Amino acid sequence: MLFVFDVSECVLGPKEELHAKVLSTDLNPDIFGAPVIEAEKNLLFVQIPVAVEKFDTGKHTAVVNVGGLNVLPFVSKVTLQRSESRWWIPALICLIAALMALAALIARAYFEARNGVDPVFHVGYVFSALFGGIVGAALVYKSTYLEPEIWESDFGHCVLLFFAAAAAAGGASVLTAVNKVWSKPTG
Repeated sequence: MLFVFDVSECVLGPKEELHAKVLSTDLNPDIFGAPVIEAEKNLLFVQIPVAVEKFDTGKHTAVVNVGGLNVLPFVSKVTLQRSESRWWIPALICLIAALMALAALIARAYFEARNGVDPVFHVGYVFSALFGGIVGAALVYKSTYLEPEIWESDFGHCVLLFFAAAAAAGGASVLTAVNKVWSKPTG
């Protein structure tokens, strides 16, 4: 975190007389490093290192207090946020949802085409259905994991992602190809 203050109506003393503190009920105090304070003419720079890998995903709040011997205390509320960095978790959820939706569609097409005879299986349509399903799930992955500021791997986010990817993979664009995977034998 970096704070820049424009100082007026006072002269900043030595940086030893200035202090900065971070307080938070959300976060462990050891994620914040020692503040680096530099005064330059009428500007005050306060940099507080944050160990991002040490706090959980999501949004967290903290309060920063900057003051000193000749400086009135300044209190600022800050929000720290971190998204889930393990990209493979939502990618795996999307892939499983897409494959399950495609399997359900292929089974449905089999039973519709059956009517007492063994339907003919067309491999080429499986690949086009698979392509459409994976593209749909990939778009859901992009819009729900890559685009938002934060994504947490909690139960609600995972369930929502699963059903969105399944709906995208089993959508109308895939249904046409899946309906051609199985057909009644001719002749």
